[in-house]
Amino acid sequence: MRPTYTRELAGDVRAVQTMLRDVVDDPKSSRDEVNWAEEMLNLGSAGLAERIVSTQRDRQHFGDD
Repeated sequence: MRPTYTRELAGDVRAVQTMLRDVVDDPKSSRDEVNWAEEMLNLGSAGLAERIVSTQRDRQHFGDD
Protein backbone atom coordinates (compact mmCIF):
# COMPACT_ATOMS: atom_id res chain seq x y z
CA MET A 1 0.00 0.00 0.00
CA ARG A 2 1.48 3.31 -1.05
CA PRO A 3 1.49 6.20 1.40
CA THR A 4 -0.70 9.23 0.86
CA TYR A 5 1.58 11.70 -0.86
CA THR A 6 1.09 14.92 1.11
CA ARG A 7 2.96 18.19 0.71
CA GLU A 8 4.80 17.44 3.94
CA LEU A 9 5.88 14.02 2.67
CA ALA A 10 6.90 15.51 -0.68
CA GLY A 11 9.06 18.02 1.20
CA ASP A 12 10.60 15.22 3.26
CA VAL A 13 11.39 13.26 0.08
CA ARG A 14 13.08 16.29 -1.51
CA ALA A 15 15.11 16.88 1.66
CA VAL A 16 16.24 13.25 1.78
CA GLN A 17 17.14 13.31 -1.92
CA THR A 18 19.24 16.43 -1.33
CA MET A 19 21.06 14.81 1.59
CA LEU A 20 21.69 11.66 -0.43
CA ARG A 21 23.09 13.68 -3.35
CA ASP A 22 25.35 15.50 -0.88
CA VAL A 23 26.72 12.13 0.29
CA VAL A 24 27.36 11.06 -3.30
CA ASP A 25 29.10 14.35 -4.15
CA ASP A 26 31.20 14.54 -0.97
CA PRO A 27 34.76 13.33 -1.64
CA LYS A 28 35.01 12.39 2.06
CA SER A 29 32.19 9.82 1.73
CA SER A 30 33.26 6.20 1.83
CA ARG A 31 32.48 3.90 -1.08
CA ASP A 32 29.89 2.10 1.09
CA GLU A 33 28.18 5.41 1.93
CA VAL A 34 28.10 6.39 -1.76
CA ASN A 35 26.75 2.99 -2.79
CA TRP A 36 24.01 3.16 -0.14
CA ALA A 37 23.07 6.73 -1.12
CA GLU A 38 22.92 5.80 -4.81
CA GLU A 39 20.77 2.78 -3.97
CA MET A 40 18.33 4.99 -2.04
CA LEU A 41 18.23 7.56 -4.87
CA ASN A 42 17.45 4.77 -7.34
CA LEU A 43 14.25 4.02 -5.38
CA GLY A 44 12.80 7.22 -6.81
CA SER A 45 10.37 9.53 -5.07
CA ALA A 46 7.71 6.89 -4.44
CA GLY A 47 10.21 4.42 -3.02
CA LEU A 48 11.73 7.02 -0.72
CA ALA A 49 8.26 8.09 0.41
CA GLU A 50 7.47 4.48 1.33
CA ARG A 51 10.75 4.22 3.29
CA ILE A 52 10.07 7.48 5.14
CA VAL A 53 6.53 6.47 6.11
CA SER A 54 7.71 3.00 7.14
CA THR A 55 10.45 4.47 9.33
CA GLN A 56 8.01 6.91 10.94
CA ARG A 57 5.56 4.09 11.60
CA ASP A 58 8.31 1.94 13.16
CA ARG A 59 9.39 4.80 15.41
CA GLN A 60 5.83 5.32 16.61
CA HIS A 61 5.35 1.63 17.26
CA PHE A 62 8.76 0.69 18.71
CA GLY A 63 9.99 4.05 19.98
CA ASP A 64 12.88 6.14 18.74
CA ASP A 65 16.22 4.73 19.86
